[in-house]
Amino acid sequence: MLIGIVSIIGVIVYKSMGKKERVSVTSPAQTSQVTQLLGQGEDVVSISADGGYLFVLVEGQGVKTILQMDAESGQLVRRTQFIPQGK
Repeated sequence: MLIGIVSIIGVIVYKSMGKKERVSVTSPAQTSQVTQLLGQGEDVVSISADGGYLFVLVEGQGVKTILQMDAESGQLVRRTQFIPQGK
C-alpha cells in the first residue's frame, strides 16, 4: 500500500512538472537594415520600445519629433512633431 501511494504521488509530481519549454534568450532575430533620414540639424535624443513599436525622440532646429516605428519591419508608422509657439 505504501508503494502504491508513493508511486501515485510520484506520478502527480511528474505530471505537474510537465514539459517545460525553454525560452531562448538569444533567439534568432531577424536583422535588416533600416534607414530613416533625419532632417538637417536633427539628432536622435533617445530610443525606447513598447508594445511592438520603437519610439525615437529626435530634436533639431527647435522642434522635437517622435518617430513611431514598427519594431519588426522598421517601417515608419507615425511622425509627430512638437512645434513650440512664440513666447
